[in-house]
Formats: sequence, structure tokens, C-alpha cells
Amino acid sequence: MKFLLRIRIRTLSTWPNRDGGEHTMLSYKLFPRRSSNATQRRNQKEKISKGKLKARIKRLRAEMVEIGEEQKRIREGKRQVRNKYQELKAEQEQLKMETNLISQHSLSIQQRLILLFKIFKAKVDNDFAKAAQLSQSLCDLIANQNVAK
Repeated sequence: MKFLLRIRIRTLSTWPNRDGGEHTMLSYKLFPRRSSNATQRRNQKEKISKGKLKARIKRLRAEMVEIGEEQKRIREGKRQVRNKYQELKAEQEQLKMETNLISQHSLSIQQRLILLFKIFKAKVDNDFAKAAQLSQSLCDLIANQNVAK
């Protein structure tokens, strides 16, 4: 693909050389000179584009400020969620310990009740020796549970 460009050559000045001839200074122009109207239009377009660019930059800066504020809110929200999670985790551990204590206490109560019912049954059957032995076992169990606490 060939492009043809007009080249205007204009003589600027001449001066003598050693041989008695003249040197000629030429001006090579690739584009013709613009008229003042064209220059004014170009300047006007540049002003408009600069104004649009400044407005766009201003709008982008405002958006960046909004985005920064939104990111701060997001970070604050994450921090609150993290704190809430840690609180819930601590509460979960507390509830787990309480549940274990309740189940241990329930187990010890169940063991005592079993011994009480066995003592009651032995007394109903008039087996007082077995009732005395079970009563001693109940006393030992209660003593061991009190020591463990």
C-alpha cells in the first residue's frame, strides 16, 4: 500500500560557496500550512478534550474515594464478623464444658439411684446384709465423687 504525500519545497535562503556557486537552504514540508481557522478549531477541540479529560479524572477520583470508603466499610464488617466468630467459638467451648459437666453429674446421679434402688429391693426382700453392703458401696461412691470434685 503506497501513500502519496505532497512535499512542498520552499527556498529559505542562499549563500555563496567556495567554488563560486551558491548553497540553497530548502524547507521541506510534509503537510501544507494550516489556516488560522483550522488552528483555532484544533485549539478549541484540544480545550474541549482537555476539559473532558479533566472532568473524567475528577469523576474517577471521586469514584476512587467512594471505593476507598466502601473498602473501609468492608474491612470493618470483616473485623466485626471475625470478632463475632471468636465470641461464638468461645461460647461454644463454654457450652461444651458445661454439657460435659452436666453429663458427668447425671451419670453419678444415675449410679447413686441404681444403688438406692438395689438397697431398697434388698430391704424389701429382708436381705439386710446385702442392704448394708450396698449402703457402704453408696457411701464409698459419694466419698469418691466428692474427692474428685
